[in-house]
This record gives sequence, structure tokens and C-alpha cells, in this order.
Amino acid sequence: MKWVLIVCVPAIAWSFVSFVYGQDKYEVSGEAAYSKAATIYVCLHTQQTFVSYKFAMPAGSFTQTIKANSSGKASFTFKDVPKGEYIIVAFADENGNGKMDLTMYGLSVEPLWVYKEISKGQKLQWSDQKFVVDKDVTGITLKEVEGKGFLKYK
Repeated sequence: MKWVLIVCVPAIAWSFVSFVYGQDKYEVSGEAAYSKAATIYVCLHTQQTFVSYKFAMPAGSFTQTIKANSSGKASFTFKDVPKGEYIIVAFADENGNGKMDLTMYGLSVEPLWVYKEISKGQKLQWSDQKFVVDKDVTGITLKEVEGKGFLKYK
């Protein structure tokens, strides 16, 4: 009987801990459309990483590199995303240098995508782009910001 308790009690406790901590992890997935062969960086930001990245893309709570398939679709999936508020920013690294290129004024010179539509020249703001992850968020379609000169940070 003692042997059963020594084996079973820790196993039950571990299962309970795994169940409790595993409940607040979700999946965020979707796609962007892009007709060129450049690498696309998709960055899922918390408010803290969004405010602190200071033009240093790619950065984020989660970052993924993807390429468009033959139909021009580029899919992404972030797994084990903790419950909370996030925004998604993606850019095409057209020159292959591994970062988003900006002018001295913080304007992007490479294609950029966001989750919620935004106008050319409009500043990317946390309050306009945030969404809540409290369940799996799938089917996101990232929208390309029209034209160059998108101010991506405020």
C-alpha cells in the first residue's frame, strides 16, 4: 500500500499541475498574402514588447519567419500563447538583411502587414491593433499596409 501511495500521489500531483498550467495556453494562426519570394517575419507582441522594441524588428513575444507558397499565401501558427492581449505586425524582408528597414523618421521601406486595417501614414498604435487571446484565435488574415512610408511606432 505504501508503494502505491509513493508512486501514485506524485503522478496525480504532476497531472494536476500540468492541467492547471496548461489551461491558459492557446494557438494564434492565420496568413498573409505576398507574391514575392522574400522572407516574411511575423511578430506577435505583448504591450510590453511592442512598446520596448524601439524599431528593432523582428522582435516580439513570439516571432516566426515564413515564405509565401506558390499561390502567394504565407501561413503562420504560434503555439502555447499565454492568455492576454497581443498585436501582430509582419514585414517582408525584401533585401534579406534580417530586419525591417526604416527611414530616419521611422517610416518603413519594406512591405508591412497588420491584423486590423490601417491607413498609409497612420501610426501603429497598441490601442487600435490589440486583440485578446483567451481561446484559440485562428483564421487571422493579415492586411498589407498600402504603399511605403508607413509609420510603424508611436
